[in-house]
Amino acid sequence: MTGLARLSGGLKRSGATKVAMVMGGNIGLVITQAIQFLFLARLLGASDYGYVAAINALITIAAPLSDLGFGNLVLMRCARRREVAALELGNAVVMTLIVGSTLTLLLVAVSEVVYGGAVDWRLAALLGVAELLGTRLVTVCGNLHTAFEEFGFATLRLVLTGVARIAAIVALALWPAGGPVLWAAGFAGLNLLLAAYSYWCAHRLAGGMRVSFAEIGASLREAWHFASGALARAAYSDTDKVMLGRYAASAELGAYTSAYRIVVMAFVPVRSLLQVTVVRFFRVGQQGMRATLGITRQLLAFTVPYAICASAATWLLAPFIPQLLGPSFAAAVPMCRALALLPVIQSVQFVFADALSGAGHQAVRSRLQGLVGLTYALLGFALIPRLGWVGAAWTCLVGEGLLALLMAVAALRIARRAPAPVPAEAPATPDAMPDAMPETARAVAPAAARTPGAPPALPPTPAPADRH
Repeated sequence: MTGLARLSGGLKRSGATKVAMVMGGNIGLVITQAIQFLFLARLLGASDYGYVAAINALITIAAPLSDLGFGNLVLMRCARRREVAALELGNAVVMTLIVGSTLTLLLVAVSEVVYGGAVDWRLAALLGVAELLGTRLVTVCGNLHTAFEEFGFATLRLVLTGVARIAAIVALALWPAGGPVLWAAGFAGLNLLLAAYSYWCAHRLAGGMRVSFAEIGASLREAWHFASGALARAAYSDTDKVMLGRYAASAELGAYTSAYRIVVMAFVPVRSLLQVTVVRFFRVGQQGMRATLGITRQLLAFTVPYAICASAATWLLAPFIPQLLGPSFAAAVPMCRALALLPVIQSVQFVFADALSGAGHQAVRSRLQGLVGLTYALLGFALIPRLGWVGAAWTCLVGEGLLALLMAVAALRIARRAPAPVPAEAPATPDAMPDAMPETARAVAPAAARTPGAPPALPPTPAPADRH
């Protein structure tokens, strides 16, 4: 039996439905992002799309800080105790409004400095409002539904986010003279409407909203643990594109970003699987690193073979990029082939990263990510000004490969020093959660399968991982 079969076989109907909804929502969002990417690239051309890519690279780095980690506290604390929902939701919304607005202003200033005024400040401001305020508020409110196992709304949130992206593209297609600023204005307006709807739904679910600045101050340190991991990941994963935007023409950045997104889309099934299994990593991680490595081995039996096939397909199909995006993206063909190895590297890196976080070693993971972020910066400054996109590709592959190696070595070393795991307790309801049920199934088992009135069993205080 394959690792995927061991992970997915034996699900009860309700549990399987939850998994399908989560994965379906993620895949649906990626599909709409791909549609946005394809049509936006064709409508704007490589040069204007390069400006959008340059701003998006800065936003990707700033986004993990836009709620300062309080959105993750909603997920963790409300999953444990429903009665704190109103307070946690209120604190997270207030922090998102304060921090997201501040970061949007900083985004405009930084884009002027980094790109030397080549990018329209209105584009930076509108995309900042759309992503750092609108999208983040939608995510914060969606976390409350996820904590209450309302996976239907979580999926709807992803679908509506995708619809907003497509609607903004339609507006640009109808009025192409408006250019990227018109598209960004439509995207920002629709995202804010979606954020208002998401807040209304979350407000009803929580039974109201309360804000306590004293509680916000007391929770800052814990919230920062959530944000710092995501910040480190965002910083080094887009360092190559930010620096390429500074030292290369916008058309070259547009082609490189297009190639990178195509490679990332090939990795979507693995990302979706890991989003489902991360809860089980945290629960099994209470028994130590050896226990999480059991899930790791099962996952690697699927992720690595799939990633090899995805990389090969990406390399073989790269010549069709100009037919998809237009002739101005012909330069993306060699770029896509240069980055084709990335899914194989990340199929190892992401799994071991979740193993570290699940076993309570988030601090180790964050330190390794910080080290790789420094490596990214040094390689970028050394290679990108001289080699352009070739230097960016080498920076990406070397940085990600180093991180995969460090994550694997750290997890294995910790496991060797750790005592053998204590056997897990028997499930509360044998009929609902049989012994044969795999790890993933237990992670998504419905609330009805637990002892009536008991909260979900969660690890005491592991710092959750950034979602890759």
